[in-house]
Amino acid sequence: MYFRIIKSEQGFGLLHVLAALFMVTIAITGLFLANVYARSRAIENYHYRAALLATMENMERIRYNYYQRQNSGPVHINDINNNINRTVTLDMIDNYRIECTIAPSYPRVERKTDLSVATYVYYDEVVLRMNWQEPTLMFKPKEGRSITLREDYYYRMDLGNE
Repeated sequence: MYFRIIKSEQGFGLLHVLAALFMVTIAITGLFLANVYARSRAIENYHYRAALLATMENMERIRYNYYQRQNSGPVHINDINNNINRTVTLDMIDNYRIECTIAPSYPRVERKTDLSVATYVYYDEVVLRMNWQEPTLMFKPKEGRSITLREDYYYRMDLGNE
């Protein structure tokens, strides 16, 4: 009689418990990695937005200085270099300063013309690039990032001003 009771008992064996524990561990690890990835992407997006705003501020300074001269011809690179922020702090993470700096050989000004519009209408293409270094977060290594903005300034050139 006792033999029949022991044989008819149903339940989980040790192997079932270990398999369930393994599956729960995999699920929790996946949730942890998804959380780490989402956090790092949120920080990167914050830095990108801050760098975009810093670059746009510098472009606004260039535009302001250009229109202060009553839109009088080409953009002067000396006016640009004297009135922009070369380095901007984006964030502080664990006493590590994340700085966004203007890339070497930028800002760049190139004179161009569009002959299909008019022969005496020129424009200056002002290009500004800023670089920053993303910090190491958990399993992700450092990564260099950059943002580039371009703006065109149209003006009329007379034959005597070329």
